[in-house]
Formats: sequence, C-alpha cells, structure tokens
Amino acid sequence: MKHLDKPNMDALEVLISSKENIRSKELKQKIEESKDFFKRRYNHYDNYATLGTFNILVNRNYNNIVKRVDQKANMILLYDKMTQEKTQVRKYYKTLREMTTKCPYCGFGTVSTLDHYLPKSKYPIYAVYPNNLVPSCYSCNTTKLASTDVTLHPYYDNVENEQWLFCEVICSDSIFFKYRVDQSVFNSSLYERIKTHFKVFDLQTSFTGFASDELSGYLQSIYTYLEQMNIDGLIADVKDRYDSNLAFKKNHWRTALYQALHNDSSWIEFLGK
Repeated sequence: MKHLDKPNMDALEVLISSKENIRSKELKQKIEESKDFFKRRYNHYDNYATLGTFNILVNRNYNNIVKRVDQKANMILLYDKMTQEKTQVRKYYKTLREMTTKCPYCGFGTVSTLDHYLPKSKYPIYAVYPNNLVPSCYSCNTTKLASTDVTLHPYYDNVENEQWLFCEVICSDSIFFKYRVDQSVFNSSLYERIKTHFKVFDLQTSFTGFASDELSGYLQSIYTYLEQMNIDGLIADVKDRYDSNLAFKKNHWRTALYQALHNDSSWIEFLGK
C-alpha cells in the first residue's frame, strides 16, 4: 500500500461546484442550504479516519441521515458530474486522479479511475468528499465495489516505515513463494486492517506471480554462480539485491522476496542438484 497525502481541496467548494451543472433548481437550493450539514459530516469522517477508527464510520447507521439533500440518487448525480468532461467540477476529479500514477491500494496497477473508499452506494453522503475519493487502478476499484471490508486508507494510513510483508521460499517439485503479513508493532486494529487489505486485493496471488517471474529472470545468473562453485558470490549478490530493494521500500514484494532468498538458502541446494 502506498501512502498519499490528503487532497489539498476545500471539500465544500467541491460540493458546491458539483451542483453547477445540474438542472434541478430545487436540488441546487437544497445543497446550498445544507453546507453546514455536509461540513459536520465531513469533519466527522476526517476525525474518525485520523484516529483510525474506521469501524465507527463503516458501522454507523446512516438510514436516519440519508433523508435530505444527500439522498443516494442526488449524491450519485453530483459525482457523475465530476466525471463528465466540460463541467467545472471535472477539474477536481482530474486533480485527484493525477495525485499518483500507481494505484495506492495494490502498489503496481496504473491509476485509471477514482475509488470511493466508503462506497457511494452505501455511504452516498461521501460521494463527492475528496478525502473519500482515492485514485486507483481498474482492478482494485472493481474488486472493492460495494465491499465494506475495512482496508487501509491511503490518505490516513502510513504503514511504510515498518516491515509487515514477508515471503517464504518453498522448495518442492519446483521453487515457489508464499507471502504473509506479520507485524506486532502496530496496534491490533491497524494490524487487522493490513491483513484485510492483503486479502481483499488478493495481493498473495499477484506477488507470488511477480516473484516467480523475478526468479525466472534471475536463473541464468544463478546457474553461472553454481557452475563456478561460487556460492559465496551468489549469496552476496542476493544480499545486495535485498539491501537495494529494502532501501527503496520495506514492504515491496521484491524486498520480501530477496530477504527470503537471503535468509533461507535451501533453494541454492535445490537448484544445485
């Protein structure tokens, strides 16, 4: 997961701008009259998200709240205006989508859309709230859809400074890899969200595939070391690759891979047979 700074936008300005291209004068008037209401709800979101208490946001009963201007159809209409070309509010959509080129959820997909962290189908009140709109790749966006599984939030969670992604080398008929989440430094709530994030976006499957390809691309060099009986040289090369990736990102799939290859040398004996 890639951490992003929160959008530097005035949330009420985005809300007001989103109404400019709708036809209903009544709805426009309702939005204008409801600015204080939205401001309170947005502050509510920001406060709980900052504290990491996403379960309170997710589990809150919104049935009594979603009766006024923030009715589901109205809010989805406002969001649709954000996505349309030649609307004033489109500039906010573009700015949010261009905050990063790589999807912050999976860390490798190309950003192509915005994801509603709290899905607009269930939490329409946050449909155009910038802090709820996360740039994402198509795959992660469709994977989440209306899911309310509490994953990491790229704007509020920063788990890049502690290693939580690890890899295991398994030598059987061939060499394959198994990734896991493991970290006791984080509090239990954050740790559970990291594990949920890893599961919801099926990062195990993606990382395992990437690791297999990485090893395949490394095999020619490995066999050269083995033919020369230069095991120490091979171990040093793996260590260099691990250190280089660790300096880049602690929780990158490649960092965990080379850490595993360095810590467990059973694969060298396996390939040397």
